[in-house]
Amino acid sequence: MSCRFAHDDGFTRPIIAGFVTAGLIVCSTIAFAQTSSPDVGAAAAIGAEGPLHAALHRDAPWFRDEARSDQQTVNAPKSNWLVRHTVITGTLIGTGTGLALSQVDSIGSVNHDPRVGVLGAAIGAWSGLIASASQKARAGQKVGVGTKFGIAAGAVSLIVLPVLAVHAAGG
Repeated sequence: MSCRFAHDDGFTRPIIAGFVTAGLIVCSTIAFAQTSSPDVGAAAAIGAEGPLHAALHRDAPWFRDEARSDQQTVNAPKSNWLVRHTVITGTLIGTGTGLALSQVDSIGSVNHDPRVGVLGAAIGAWSGLIASASQKARAGQKVGVGTKFGIAAGAVSLIVLPVLAVHAAGG
């Protein structure tokens, strides 16, 4: 039998033996947790039952009780994941659209600039934020200040960033 260690430093075997011993101690403790009698009929006659037998006798009427109904609670149907996570959905759609458009030579240039995908993700997230705010308003819920600020910041960036990009390009 070959060992995959080239040399035995005398340290690994005691550690392995210690783990095996600890495992045997734990397993034997678990094995003796339930007391059992060699004669189950005699133990039942004298009432020396273990905890599992006592639990069985205690819960057996519940299992055989046919009067108890097993009704499941009916939850209101949840809306679709895409509808509940509009910002993430918009980001994913925007990223995919941006990456697809980056492959067009007139948009992503000949080098197929991946930053068009990031721009698509930003526009998609902003669109998802607007959709989320309109869903809340339609449901009669209050639209938070952070959501309103995000919509305004997105609108400003859609105007300012292209102007800065054209100016930086020398146009």
